[in-house]
Amino acid sequence: MKYLEQAAKESKDPEYYTEMGNFYLLLCKKDNPLASMEKAEQCFSHAAKMGNVQAAKKYAQIQQLRTDASQLKQQMQPGDRDALLRLGQLYIHGIEGAPLDKKEGYRFILEAANLDSPEAQYLLGKAYESGSGVKKDAEQAVRWLRKSAAQHHAGAQNELGLLYIQGEGVERNEHAAFKHWKASAMQNHPLAQYNLVGLYMQGLGVEKITRKRPNGSSQVRSKANRKLCSFWDSYT
Repeated sequence: MKYLEQAAKESKDPEYYTEMGNFYLLLCKKDNPLASMEKAEQCFSHAAKMGNVQAAKKYAQIQQLRTDASQLKQQMQPGDRDALLRLGQLYIHGIEGAPLDKKEGYRFILEAANLDSPEAQYLLGKAYESGSGVKKDAEQAVRWLRKSAAQHHAGAQNELGLLYIQGEGVERNEHAAFKHWKASAMQNHPLAQYNLVGLYMQGLGVEKITRKRPNGSSQVRSKANRKLCSFWDSYT
């Protein structure tokens, strides 16, 4: 980074400033401690003033993001969980996957989650699970995913099943994993359907099915229903 900065000062080449801006965006994507959307913005602004079209476009995108965030804040009514969710996602997704401010984004997501937004609760649970934007905490991940799953969020149900089967943040429980994956699969969540078939094939949390199609398919039909049968046919 120091090399690029020095090279830009010496050459006064807009390409260097553009590359510096792109590098700062890359650091933002990777949650690098050196990441700075403000520095990326400064680099693109400098290069844009020197005539670089790519830099001008990215600078305009960042400016538009800030404008959208400011307008949403001004228009948002107290207790509007959907607006809080949109605002949080705007900060987190940023441009090209580089967050505008991930910590600030999850602050808004937390507010929406506390207002019982199932999507916000799911996103917060995923964040605690991965440690992205918040300190990694498996127990907090389970807590928020449970809240979301209780509101029938298919993604949260699938993720909760994973935590139960892995024993992360909660005691390993194959039956609980089966319960959550089945609920998610019934809402047509493809990963949950795949995971559910895996449980049947291994006999985890449910009686093992040893026969292959078509007999295996008929066993699933007798043990659950036609929809579960279709999962078996799709993934075996």
